[in-house]
Amino acid sequence: MLRLDFHPSQKTRRWLIIGSVVFILIGVLVAWSPARAGLFGPLDETLANFLAKVLFTILSLLGKLLLVLIDIMLTVAKFNNFVRSYAVEKGWVAVRDLCNMLLIIVLLIIAWGTVMRIESYHYKRSLPKFILMAFLINFSKSIAGFFIDLSQVIMMTFVNAFKDAAAGNLTSGAGLQKILMFSEQIGDQKVEVGEVIGAIILGIILLAIMIGAVLMVTIILLGRILMLWILVVLSPLAYLGEAMDKMKSLASKWWKMFGQYLVVGPVLAFFLWLAMTVLSNPAHPGQAGEELASAGANNSLTTTEDSVNPLGISAAISDISSSKNLMNYIVAVALLFAASMAANELKTLGGNLAQSVRQGVSSRIAKAPFQGYNWLSRKASAGRLPKWLGGERLKGLPLNPVDVYQNIKRGMAGKRGEEDFLKQMYAEERLMKGGLTAPLLGAAAPSLVTTYFRGFAYSHGLKTLVHKGMLKKKDEDLREKEKGLSSADKATKDIEEAVAKNPALAFEYLNRQREIADKTGIKDINDPRIVAQVQKELAEKHGGDEYIAAVRRRDSASSQVNRLKKDIAHWEGYAPRDTLYQQMRRIKDEEERKKYPTNVADELIDSFNGAMARGDADAARGIFLQAAKVGHENELCNYGPAATTNYYHHRGDAARGIAGEGVMNENDMRAYIKKHELTKEQIEKQFDNKGNPFAEVGDHFEYSQRGLSAFVQEAFVRQLGQDKQTAFGLQSDVSKIAYETGHDGIIEGVGSRRGKFFQRATDDQQTRSKIEQSKMDFENHMRRSSRLSPCDEFLYDPKDPSKGRYSRFNQAGASMFVEKFPAISSLIGKERYNANAAAHLVRYNMDLLTGPLREMTERTLKSEAETRSTLERYLRSKEASPELKKEYLGSDGKIIDAKVPVFQKKYVDVKLEEYDNALIQLQHFAATQPEEGGVSTDEMEKIRQVGETLRAHDVKRSVT
Repeated sequence: MLRLDFHPSQKTRRWLIIGSVVFILIGVLVAWSPARAGLFGPLDETLANFLAKVLFTILSLLGKLLLVLIDIMLTVAKFNNFVRSYAVEKGWVAVRDLCNMLLIIVLLIIAWGTVMRIESYHYKRSLPKFILMAFLINFSKSIAGFFIDLSQVIMMTFVNAFKDAAAGNLTSGAGLQKILMFSEQIGDQKVEVGEVIGAIILGIILLAIMIGAVLMVTIILLGRILMLWILVVLSPLAYLGEAMDKMKSLASKWWKMFGQYLVVGPVLAFFLWLAMTVLSNPAHPGQAGEELASAGANNSLTTTEDSVNPLGISAAISDISSSKNLMNYIVAVALLFAASMAANELKTLGGNLAQSVRQGVSSRIAKAPFQGYNWLSRKASAGRLPKWLGGERLKGLPLNPVDVYQNIKRGMAGKRGEEDFLKQMYAEERLMKGGLTAPLLGAAAPSLVTTYFRGFAYSHGLKTLVHKGMLKKKDEDLREKEKGLSSADKATKDIEEAVAKNPALAFEYLNRQREIADKTGIKDINDPRIVAQVQKELAEKHGGDEYIAAVRRRDSASSQVNRLKKDIAHWEGYAPRDTLYQQMRRIKDEEERKKYPTNVADELIDSFNGAMARGDADAARGIFLQAAKVGHENELCNYGPAATTNYYHHRGDAARGIAGEGVMNENDMRAYIKKHELTKEQIEKQFDNKGNPFAEVGDHFEYSQRGLSAFVQEAFVRQLGQDKQTAFGLQSDVSKIAYETGHDGIIEGVGSRRGKFFQRATDDQQTRSKIEQSKMDFENHMRRSSRLSPCDEFLYDPKDPSKGRYSRFNQAGASMFVEKFPAISSLIGKERYNANAAAHLVRYNMDLLTGPLREMTERTLKSEAETRSTLERYLRSKEASPELKKEYLGSDGKIIDAKVPVFQKKYVDVKLEEYDNALIQLQHFAATQPEEGGVSTDEMEKIRQVGETLRAHDVKRSVT
């Protein structure tokens, strides 16, 4: 908005004061004359008399102007009609109505944000504030008027105290009435015309300064009125801004300005009241100046003449030029300037009267040769000079030594800043690892104090210090106790089973089963719950002391295990967090990424392999992020460094509820098996491919969850020497970027536990990927997602990537296709499906689409057909033909009971036909998209052969 206020800088105020002093001195020097007689001849006296009359006229006009300005100042100060002004009422109504209309748009934004699940625009967060602001908008003028009235009450208290006698107090207190009070003679000398002219000039200067001071105060008061009018008119916008996060800065700016202009009125009125009070004294109007003048009465340098002349030394024949009266004047002007300066400190109207000129003409002339040479050297270095002036030869040469110095200076400063940043980042990395040595090794970390100096007597910090060791010990104890619990539990169950198998107890066993079944209402007496209860009861009755001891051992071991789990959960809370380190690392990675602004896959692969060869981890991370942003991280994974160790995929033990930890290399896997004492059977359950590696030494990596995890470990951990947390943090960022580029096969690939990152196993990651994809708008998701959403990418020969790649359904993609095939079919028919994905599904996945996925679809449909509500809903939908509705629906709109079994099979057949039609549409769509890598007619004929070839090739993947 247009700024009407004006704030003189300190330099400007200093020059104003110096200028005022210079004008006063000029007046004094002109007015003072050592010769009091014979100064003018007859002609000179005539001219002097004419000049005196002209100056007197100017002096008279200035005096009247001063009185008018003082009256205007008082009128403006007494103004009290802000809210009821005609302009305010009309303008406020227009702005209010506009804001009320904009509220409808805000409400639509909240609705859209709620539907799209955008947290900052969700109705739970935005709607209460929206309702409150909608109410306040219509009362904004009243609220503003209330605050203005509070300000005016204070301001009017001071204004009413000085308004009636302000003009008299100001002029008499400053001694302005003495400007034209001349002495007829001084001693034996007659007053000359020249002395009168000097006195008049001095009076003009003094009046001009006083007019300037009064004018400044008047402008500030007038500007306050205008700004308060504008602010009241715009007040509805302030409350509208509070209803929208993006406009909060506008609202805060309005409140800041409104507060400033409310405060400036009372402040200015206070200083004006103070000025009038100090200058007004009925008995001694000039007491302020006399008090200042009498400060040197006891000084030894004071002459006896001072006691003869009670006004002190005079600069001219006018009374105001005496030292005491000039002091009165200076006090008056100083108080007025103090009032304006106080207003200026509040950043209101009346600020900078003028901006000082940055450079004078002389300085520009002095700098002109240097500026000319600087211009010439800049043009020459940029190659802008013609060839005949040596444009080609001078191009790029540092002709200006100042530029060379500044360039080196900037470079050194940047290098020092980068080194300081790296020092703190690597210190944070050491601090993140925890342990007793962490505070020493990470002493330069910014978060050192907040990590270790916490809690009463730093108790929390001490626990953080020993957290790593304590957690390790607790984990070891827990494994031992779990073994004891398993042993005690097995002993207990062995006794229970032995008692249950005792032939002598068979009759008692059967009777007790029947009793429990009758009591609980469970029809099957062999229900596992009944069997477990009977076994326990009979074991307690017939197992003897051995069973009682086994139960006690089991209960004791269970109690110890539960206690250790609570202790571990407690110590996990003191894990050092790496939030700040990850933030700093992301800043560094983003700087590196910007150094490789290309979207060409081959360039990124060459740059990445070059960074790997020279061991530049920072560059490799930046290139990896850039590749992810432009959708080429799969090429880096396929064509980057090969494996230097075997990699295994840990899926966990679903039977025991153990989540997988993603990917392990050879050494990690062997250590894990030894640590948990896994049997061969357990190894086959927990690791893919029955414990065999999915990537062997010399293999390049597939682009899948497990392939990308292995690639990150190989490239960044093994070959570049980064710790796993730093590498996994990068993978986490890449998986988030993949969400934006449509490579949904790897999203949610990294999790966090105990404040540490870990790579998720494929099953867990694919489940999360499917959940995230289900949150997206289905049609937009299908259009933007390429083949790397439903498919992973594999190499025909992992040891030779040049032989090509192929795409196969991943778990989430296969599940989505089975569940959403009617919607996918509709999108394909409208040509709104991603052509790249369609081509790869047809080329490489027809064997799955016509085999396992079709069987999976059929099983799903048969399960759906068992639900009566599903059948009725289908028959009432638009999908069902009129013939089906007529045959199977009754007049009440419900399926006919007798025909339910018949229609169940019919429903499955109809849906499977839709599935087959979807495949036909998919093939046709892929064949008509050559610009997207579509499938030709010849390829269509070879699809079945391709499927057979892929089935024969070990792709090391389980679709289902």
